[in-house]
Amino acid sequence: MDLQFPAVASERDIVLTMGVFDGVHLGHRQLVRQVIRRARERGCLGGAITFHPHPRAVLAGDGPPCLVTLDERLALLAGLGLDVVAALPFTRELARLSAPDFMGLLCRHLRLRELWVGSDFALGHRREGTTTRLAEIGCELGYQVHVVPPLVHEGQTVSSTLIRSLVQQGHVEAAARLLQRRHCVGGIAGPEERQDRGPGLSTASVAVSDGVALPAGGVYATYATWRARQWPTTAHVKPGSAGTGRLLEIHVPRRAEDLVGQPLRVEFVRHL
Repeated sequence: MDLQFPAVASERDIVLTMGVFDGVHLGHRQLVRQVIRRARERGCLGGAITFHPHPRAVLAGDGPPCLVTLDERLALLAGLGLDVVAALPFTRELARLSAPDFMGLLCRHLRLRELWVGSDFALGHRREGTTTRLAEIGCELGYQVHVVPPLVHEGQTVSSTLIRSLVQQGHVEAAARLLQRRHCVGGIAGPEERQDRGPGLSTASVAVSDGVALPAGGVYATYATWRARQWPTTAHVKPGSAGTGRLLEIHVPRRAEDLVGQPLRVEFVRHL
């Protein structure tokens, strides 16, 4: 099999991190900051590889709803200051590779000098590539492994799993503190259903992108963004829509028919 990376990544030494990085939350940001700092110290590139889709979706067929889309994830990682950000398709073929085979393949494409990962990271067939095993492989391939402990924030270990749980329970303010931004979903606006929310307010449906986490059913204070315009709105997530539900209603201060077929982004501020 082959791996595809930006051409610049094969021209210079690189300090690298790998993972799914769903949400690019506080813990991920702490890890990336250390990668960037170390890369600058060594005069290397700083890079990240993100696996997509979620390994559980490929291996077990029941991957969790995502906090961000792949494009958003790549943009968030690049926005932290990394020199190289690449998505690696996670397939059954990739999952069958042994840890030495995967790292050997990686090192044929990248001039890897240091690998920085979380303490629970593992790769390779049956997750044989623990941090200890990866360090052993690194002695042969010429890279060092650095393990970063999980970030504890306000008494909780920050993880994508925790944040998904918060979102799906409707605790969007708590999720925002761990994401360092409001949880957001995107979708296509549907036709107006009614105009009974007060003068100038219209109700539109939004078909939410597949696989993106929605909060628990209820009404939320939100912001809706269309093109360069943003309005304070309210959104109704119908009961049973949490997780990978597809529809929500938003109440916008303009004619909803103007938005039909247009992409909208909805940021969740708090549960009302």
